[in-house]
Amino acid sequence: MASGSVKGLLGPRGRLAERIRGFEFRREQLEMAEAIAASLAEGSHVLAEAGTGVGKTFAYLVPALLYLRHGRKVVLSTHTINLQEQLLEKDVPLLRDALPDRSFRVALLKGMGNYLCLQNMDGVARLDLLEHEEWQRLRLWAMETATGDVAELDFNPAGWGEVCATAESCRRQQCPYFQRCFLYRARHDAAAADVVVVNHALFFSDLALRGIDPQLSPLPDYTAVIFDEAHHLEEVASRAYGVEFSSYCVHSLLSRLRRLRPISLDGGLLQRLDDANRELFDLLSNTSRPELFLEEAARECGLDALDAAASELGARLETVRDHLAGAARDLPDEMARAKVESYAATADRLRGDLLAICFGPERAAPSDDGKSARAAEDPACNYFSWVERLQDSRRTQWVLHRTPIRVSEILRTALWENVDTAVLTSATLATGGSFSYLRRCLGLPPAREIIVGSPFDYRRQACLYIAAHLDPPTEGESYQNAVAAEILRILELTRGRAFVLFTSYRALERAYAVVAPAVTFPCLRQGEASNAHLLQEFRSIPNACLFGVQSFWEGVDVPGDALSCVIMDRLPFAVPGHPVHRARVQAIKEEGGDWFNDYVLPQAQIRLKQGFGRLVRTRTDTGIVCILDSRLVRKAYGRAFLHSLPRCSITTDIRAVARFLQERDPSGGVQKKGR
Repeated sequence: MASGSVKGLLGPRGRLAERIRGFEFRREQLEMAEAIAASLAEGSHVLAEAGTGVGKTFAYLVPALLYLRHGRKVVLSTHTINLQEQLLEKDVPLLRDALPDRSFRVALLKGMGNYLCLQNMDGVARLDLLEHEEWQRLRLWAMETATGDVAELDFNPAGWGEVCATAESCRRQQCPYFQRCFLYRARHDAAAADVVVVNHALFFSDLALRGIDPQLSPLPDYTAVIFDEAHHLEEVASRAYGVEFSSYCVHSLLSRLRRLRPISLDGGLLQRLDDANRELFDLLSNTSRPELFLEEAARECGLDALDAAASELGARLETVRDHLAGAARDLPDEMARAKVESYAATADRLRGDLLAICFGPERAAPSDDGKSARAAEDPACNYFSWVERLQDSRRTQWVLHRTPIRVSEILRTALWENVDTAVLTSATLATGGSFSYLRRCLGLPPAREIIVGSPFDYRRQACLYIAAHLDPPTEGESYQNAVAAEILRILELTRGRAFVLFTSYRALERAYAVVAPAVTFPCLRQGEASNAHLLQEFRSIPNACLFGVQSFWEGVDVPGDALSCVIMDRLPFAVPGHPVHRARVQAIKEEGGDWFNDYVLPQAQIRLKQGFGRLVRTRTDTGIVCILDSRLVRKAYGRAFLHSLPRCSITTDIRAVARFLQERDPSGGVQKKGR
């Protein structure tokens, strides 16, 4: 068996089995790796769904390393930081140790805002913009750090936005600190590497920039790209090719400008900008729904009033931009001047974004220097503008968006036709055994396709309970009380050890208010601490229960006894009134398509598969998944959902759940501390 082949490395008697302690041969992993290797060799794209436990990171890393020769470069893009850390701290070092005869370089590249900017640091010092204690801590760190990466800090600097690299402040080769620049050092390392690890947001921001000016591109040229967690690509690409403007943007700029001392800024000028920002978003606060199309908001607020408020805010931003640019010219100190110029550029960008959203791109002309990093709108994509209200315990924020209805045509010409091989992989890519939904959304041409199931024995390890006796979901109080009562019944059987997942914060809060006081084990709730802290607490506290929404449906890994139950309150259909959903459904209708089966159903299937996947993470994990939505058995489309899930035992009888748990855990689910 050749050690330079995929099988020679991943096979049952391969190199990795010999050199990596505990390495387990998996037929599914080898099958996936061979498909990826074939696509890399022939220069084609490949879609690969790999069930939980397949070991998909090795399945794409091994063929990628074999592909590296003759100047080829691979970009590896993930959605989450957790996966990046796993790749860089665990998987790549294991392969490096196991393959000492293969030399390869791997570099991590992050977005600009993650790196300290020495020019901004100097400008902040000269303009005295930060509190003394915070400034001293940042200054000492700046003298010691080799990377300038904010992830190194053991404190959360409130003033990081003042000292990090930004598009507005970056002068590239003209910067006196260019030779010491952390950002460009990271980009230089990426250019010299064979494999560059990024996140999806940076990858698609880079793709958009390449369409404007390739010299602005942060990524080096590459011949292949691997997307892990590829089910997020449509969402991330839509954001990269869209525009956003929030009520907080101007507030943030003003808070910086009001601290400026060496230049004379007219306080009345800044107050008028603040007033214009408040006027626009006060108008929107009177709208009837938290998400709606901009034209709907305009009808509710008064079309002339909204247009006038947006125009006034744009004019105030332009005036502040001009004032800052003029003040900067009068500053003799180069670093202070550069910092004030960056504020002027920020005001100009905000103005352009606002006008593009409210009036279209023709009103969003760039400033005289022509340095616009905004992606040009593709006429084939049809953009729409919409408004959303975001609310947490601290504040309410309004966000204006301009979003492409679809990104398929953009990606077809910008990506799929310009890269030799793209690998798209995830545990949840296919719906109904087909990749047709993903290919439509992303504009993918014909590609190699492979689906490999999980090596886990779900019939033995998992039981799916469907609460068929509940009424179909509504917003009524009686239904919500019935859901809370069902959650209580299940948690008493499992003695906690559960994720309780909801499709909305409102449903979470209602259930938590009833369940948490009624149980004897700890209940954690998303929003009361960071997700990372909540997960740490959940893992360490015996019999804990965690109530969460979207971010806990996927990318969360809790193997072992701590998690033995996953409860989902309802099928995760998209919110029907959300503007993005409505715009895409309407586009499908206008083209004569089947909006439910072609878009809504497959999207919900992927989300449900992600939620189900939280339960079984190893060969020894056992537990129950509970879906409290009777439509699974009452509606014809319920069969499509069930067909998309791993083959496990299914019941609508809570007594069968109790028997399943008792057979696999006679202790009754009581955990011992430190287990």
